Amino acid sequence: MVRGGLTKGIFECIVANTKSTWQNRPPGIPVNVPPPSVPLPFFFVSMIGLLALGISLLFSARASVTNPTDDTVVGSTHFLMLATLSMGILGALHQFIPVITNKASRSVLISRIVFVSFLIGSFSLPLGFTFELEWLVALGGFFAFIAVVAALINFSKPLYKSSNIQSTGLKLSLLGFLFTACFGVVYVIDRSKNWFDLSGHIVLAHASIGLFSWLGLTYISVSEKLWPMFMLAHVKEKRRYPQFGIYSLFLGTLIFSVSLLFNLFPLQVLSGFMILVGFTTHSISLASHIRRRKRKADLHLVFLVTSEIFLIASVVFALVGAYYEPSNTLFGDRLIACFISSLAGWLLLTYVGHLHKVVPFVEWASLRSLGISRRDDGKPLLFADLYKAIFAKATYISLTSGLLLIVIGLTSTLFRLIQLGGILMIIIAITVMFNLSVIPIKLSIKSRSDKKQRPVT
Repeated sequence: MVRGGLTKGIFECIVANTKSTWQNRPPGIPVNVPPPSVPLPFFFVSMIGLLALGISLLFSARASVTNPTDDTVVGSTHFLMLATLSMGILGALHQFIPVITNKASRSVLISRIVFVSFLIGSFSLPLGFTFELEWLVALGGFFAFIAVVAALINFSKPLYKSSNIQSTGLKLSLLGFLFTACFGVVYVIDRSKNWFDLSGHIVLAHASIGLFSWLGLTYISVSEKLWPMFMLAHVKEKRRYPQFGIYSLFLGTLIFSVSLLFNLFPLQVLSGFMILVGFTTHSISLASHIRRRKRKADLHLVFLVTSEIFLIASVVFALVGAYYEPSNTLFGDRLIACFISSLAGWLLLTYVGHLHKVVPFVEWASLRSLGISRRDDGKPLLFADLYKAIFAKATYISLTSGLLLIVIGLTSTLFRLIQLGGILMIIIAITVMFNLSVIPIKLSIKSRSDKKQRPVT
């Protein structure tokens, strides 16, 4: 009886509802939204991941133009895909799945488990690849898989009965996240056991699932909720093409991966067309929101439009790369590397652009819970007051320039350009962390200081 009661108590603690974990929740913040301490660490660490990516590019740049499958290049890729993009998107999901579904995730404790596990995994894997430490690769793979399973458990509650466009896409993207993790486990095992022939086709299949059905599909799904909020755009609710595009992208990715594994060219063509349909519907939906927006053009919109240019560039690189790849030339490998870099550029630009919207919103709610609602001049505290616009503009220019340098460096074999892009990534990471944290920290410290100095009556 005692053992059963203890087990039950531990279980109830783990799945405790998010509603009771945020004291002084400010009015207007839904009770299902987690406290700021849940998403903010994901966002902060994602910028450390970007910093690590920049440093990694300094050392992997030369190999990336001579041997794009070199372990140092694989390490840099994982710093981007795992430590930066996946880490940030997991933070966004913890913040927005409760908003999309109007239901809380299972518990804050599981969210912490996801964060800690993925923190270990997302940095151990690329470091293990870079320095050829197989035990570190295995450790990273283990913790990354634990994080994926924990995230699926945490998000299963709010997503289970939700059936809108966003929820449907997120269910599929989390399934893609699981497929990516399982594929990664096989990849990690093979590095030490050499059970399989992991050719470039198989590695590309693994990358495609992660890029398309996890990162890309998650962004496309969440954006259908974020665009109306951030652009004040009201489009027709009964739109079938976004949902059709979500299914097309997910199924196309699965077929494409299978066709790569078994080298089935007709299926590659079919699945490539399905993936293109998915991205096209996404672009049409973005254009529809831009056309109907009530908010004037701002930096966020510039980030989005620029990111679409990189998406278009990735399609061009994919088509040209598909032409050269059968000849198995180094030029064909570099084109595929450019395709992946451009697609990652699409995701990174949208992520950093949305970060300047999402993080101030979360921090604003946190400051409100501390009783901070006005600026020093007495005017209401706004989201835009929590960071400097000049630094945000510098971030956009640096990020766009850095991505262009990396892509141009890959196509021209000028590895110095890639290194320069890496330096810009380091600068961007430091700038974003500084810009999105200093003002809220100062306001928080000032508020606590004022409370201590206030006389007790």
